[in-house]
Amino acid sequence: MAFDGYLIKVGTYEIPMKYIGLENYKVTPNMRQDLDPFRDNNGVLTRNVVVNMPSKIEFSTPYLFRRDMQDLMSNIRGQFTNATEKKASVTFFCEDIDDYKTESMYIPDVPFEMYRRDPDNFDLSLYKPTTIKFIGY
Repeated sequence: MAFDGYLIKVGTYEIPMKYIGLENYKVTPNMRQDLDPFRDNNGVLTRNVVVNMPSKIEFSTPYLFRRDMQDLMSNIRGQFTNATEKKASVTFFCEDIDDYKTESMYIPDVPFEMYRRDPDNFDLSLYKPTTIKFIGY
């Protein structure tokens, strides 16, 4: 299979491309993890790479109006399999394998920055680009 028109899907929710700043979309697939690596007396590294190789996805949104930010975040929250951990099943396009990969991932806390408010009704109206990360278990 090859690219199927979306970069990332949380549960059944395909994140619309309009919410993803492509210039800063980053995927670090299949990150190797070592269990007790060490160097011997000659300085040669011995690695014990474990089977679990989680991935990390990171992107910033463009400037978003409040209604769009609410749409994005509520759709992501609606897909959590564990709300306390902010855990979800995430499918993403993985360049390593030129195909989609699905992993259990969590979303670290998201920092929201306001850019502008609506002066007429004193409501928040625009958010600065917001970084959203997904980290594999």
